[in-house]
Amino acid sequence: MKKKISVIMVCLNSEKTIQKSINSYNNQKYTNKELIIIDGGSSDKTLNIIKNSVGISYFEEIKNLGLYASLNYGIRKSKGEIIAILHSDDEFFNENILENINEAFLKYSEEIDYIYSDIVFVNMSDEIKRKWNVGNLSQNDIFSGKFPPHTGIFVKKNCFIKTGYYNENLKISSDIEYIFRLFTEKTLRGKYLNIFTLKMKLGGLSTKSFKNILYANFESYIALKNLKIGYIKAFVVIILKVFRKLRQSV
Repeated sequence: MKKKISVIMVCLNSEKTIQKSINSYNNQKYTNKELIIIDGGSSDKTLNIIKNSVGISYFEEIKNLGLYASLNYGIRKSKGEIIAILHSDDEFFNENILENINEAFLKYSEEIDYIYSDIVFVNMSDEIKRKWNVGNLSQNDIFSGKFPPHTGIFVKKNCFIKTGYYNENLKISSDIEYIFRLFTEKTLRGKYLNIFTLKMKLGGLSTKSFKNILYANFESYIALKNLKIGYIKAFVVIILKVFRKLRQSV
């Protein structure tokens, strides 16, 4: 049985990259899928590209909604059992990824609620510059700052009932806060899939400048502290996360 997979894409002025992202979705051999795009009010050619593209199941332009509110909106609009995030400057690693994800969920059936995987970072020429190899993770790993890549996670939609959606009050680090909630929710179980699932463009929102890097880590610290794990433990998690990220393989 093929589970319906909903791919959520949020975009804003993405004319240089979004066509490749949409093509990456359309090139997936897996057929029981849908692509939901939420545009934040693009002023370049992004809207024209979207309107002239095939394979899009749902599209809406909502100005000034913000990244995480847009993700939440797209998830609520989705009809699939599985949620995947594909940013408008990223691509699936190959044409078999959604098929691989479906097979993994079918294999482990009711044993798991989410799958996490590896990704690669590429430049604008699609050259691999860095690999994010995750490995099996435990709750202790999360508390020691070892996080999986956000876009390498595929979640059953009903998980959001237990974890809540993305925190819309955070500008950059809501993905980190959500991953922490997902992996520390005792009633949910995850499974590591030892494959690369995504090509992520270097220079995302949280890493495109030194100022953004500092702000993202500060915001992550505040977010984790507000989850009532204690300010010392929250500080340790963020420091170890930064250290681990610096040691990622090239």
